[in-house]
Amino acid sequence: MLNAPSFFILIIVITGALGFISIAPVFQSIQQERSRFITLVSVFPSLILLLLFYSFAIHMYQSFDGWPPSIGNRGFSESLNLHANVTVWYFTALIWINLFMLPVVFLAFLIFKNLRKNLFYLGIYAAASAFSFIMISIAPSGFLNWWWD
Repeated sequence: MLNAPSFFILIIVITGALGFISIAPVFQSIQQERSRFITLVSVFPSLILLLLFYSFAIHMYQSFDGWPPSIGNRGFSESLNLHANVTVWYFTALIWINLFMLPVVFLAFLIFKNLRKNLFYLGIYAAASAFSFIMISIAPSGFLNWWWD
C-alpha cells in the first residue's frame, strides 16, 4: 500500500504527464488563437491551492511560534482550525479531481473532435496542478510532517 507522500508523487506524475501530453505540439494547431482569460481560469485552481496551503503554513507557524508540538489539531485556535479544514478540503478535492476526473476528461477531449481544440487548456490546468503539487512537496519539513500525519 502506498503511503501519503508516495501516493502524492503518483498524483504528480499522472497529472504532469497528462498536462505535458495535452500541451504537446502534436495535439495543437499553430494557427489556433489562445484565450488569455481561459488560460488564467485553467491556472486559477492551482494558484488558490498554493495560496491556501502556504498561508495555512504561515498561519500555523505564527500561531505556535514554530511548528505544532503534536500531530492533530490540539491547541489550534478557531481561526487556525477553520483554515486547516478549508485547506485540507480544497487539497483533497483537487487530488480526487486530478486522479479520477482529469483522465476521463482527457480521454473525452481526445475522442470528441469538437472538444480537441480545448485540449491545450486542459493541459495548462494539469501542468499548473502538477506544479502546485511539486511546490507543496517542498514546503518546510516541520509543516509537511504535520500535514502528512
